[in-house]
Amino acid sequence: MRVSRLTAFSALVLGLATLFACDRKDDGYRTTGQKNRSTEPRSGGSSDTAWLPRAAEANLAEIDAGRLAESKGTSADVRQFGQQMAEDHSKANTELTDLATKKGVTLPSRPDDKHLKAAAELADLAGAEFDKKYADMMVTDHEKAVSLFDSHSSASDPDVKEFVDKTLPTLKHHLQMARDLKGKLTGTPKAD
Repeated sequence: MRVSRLTAFSALVLGLATLFACDRKDDGYRTTGQKNRSTEPRSGGSSDTAWLPRAAEANLAEIDAGRLAESKGTSADVRQFGQQMAEDHSKANTELTDLATKKGVTLPSRPDDKHLKAAAELADLAGAEFDKKYADMMVTDHEKAVSLFDSHSSASDPDVKEFVDKTLPTLKHHLQMARDLKGKLTGTPKAD
């Protein structure tokens, strides 16, 4: 028993050391100090593929928040938007997983800690307060997602570029939908 605890502890220490050693410069999408829990591509760490884990975390967060909105949303618009986010981001994540597998990149199986915390705070809300917070969160998250994908729209890897080119218009559409939803819920004019 003592040997297996020592082995588990050693693996944990080695894993943490690897995480800290592989940390990249903060690009504005991740919060400062947040570590990348995924591995770099086996092909040597192409910057074209290094962002795939962050895209996966964002997709997983949208899926979880969308499902929550489907079940907790007071407004039919919020429930419908949540359903569409869960469906669209599930589809995108399947495509992203296929791409990552092809490129030798391991993707996370859950959203990052920042998204998990935001989802927990959202889950504690109810009624119109939930609806407004969800709409606000969707605007912010999709602004970040559009920025993340825009920053990789000139990828030199043709597979990555194809994925970005295919996904970016949907993300921009989601952003506009989120802005429209937020405007409808808060009574403010929509932003273009």
